[in-house]
Amino acid sequence: MKILVLSDSHGSLSTLEKVLIKESDAATVVHLGDGADEMRLMQPLNPVTPVITVRGNCDPRDPERKEEHICTLAGKRFFFCHGHTCHVKTGLYTLWLKGKQNDCDVCLYGHTHQQHCTKEDGILLFNPGAVCRGEYGILTADENGVNAVHKTI
Repeated sequence: MKILVLSDSHGSLSTLEKVLIKESDAATVVHLGDGADEMRLMQPLNPVTPVITVRGNCDPRDPERKEEHICTLAGKRFFFCHGHTCHVKTGLYTLWLKGKQNDCDVCLYGHTHQQHCTKEDGILLFNPGAVCRGEYGILTADENGVNAVHKTI
């Protein structure tokens, strides 16, 4: 399963559109906040692809959008957040701990505008970077695990 991971588009609609068109074969799109509402504008590009969004610290308050989300994709358990609720600018321990406490295989976050990928005690910690800088990520998940790649448009 190919998962397109986005964060921090901050109004860069033309860059967001380019990424969505380039990666239109993704089975799922994840937007990790600070521009999550922009995904609604982009929905006509591929109306059948599921989109998962979480609210970032710069997104408007919306009771329908959570700041953190957990789900299973391709048999792997994912924890999604923008990053501010886990204080990722000062370290990744809280992010990792939430993933560990929820039996997650992968923790996805944004907020720092810096691409990052590490594995800590079996949990993949992945930041796709900032769409407003042309950065995003691709995850490939299957029964063998999760492969993560950073990309730039």
